[in-house]
Amino acid sequence: MSQPDSHNKHAIRQAAPLPHLDVVTTATLRPELLDITYLSFTSKLLAKFPSRRLIINIDPIGEPRATLEQMLEVCHRHFDQVIYRYPDTPSFARAVHWAWQQVES
Repeated sequence: MSQPDSHNKHAIRQAAPLPHLDVVTTATLRPELLDITYLSFTSKLLAKFPSRRLIINIDPIGEPRATLEQMLEVCHRHFDQVIYRYPDTPSFARAVHWAWQQVES
């Protein structure tokens, strides 16, 4: 069996390391749902990225007993770095606008 070389179009190439990844999320105060969502993301799609930064807008509506602290605990469990915004009033349009302005990758 011959070794692959640069003239062989089927040559095996070393994959470049994956870059830092920003993940943008808008959310409401529903920590259990957020945890389920991030478990799926991080165990499958995001597992390939060694450095993950979360940008999240958490609107102040949702489960009556849920807190911002519970939401941030979920975020930090799944991401290396968390940038968050917790506005006084909910607004999906403002949440999306703010979150996408924070993206670096």
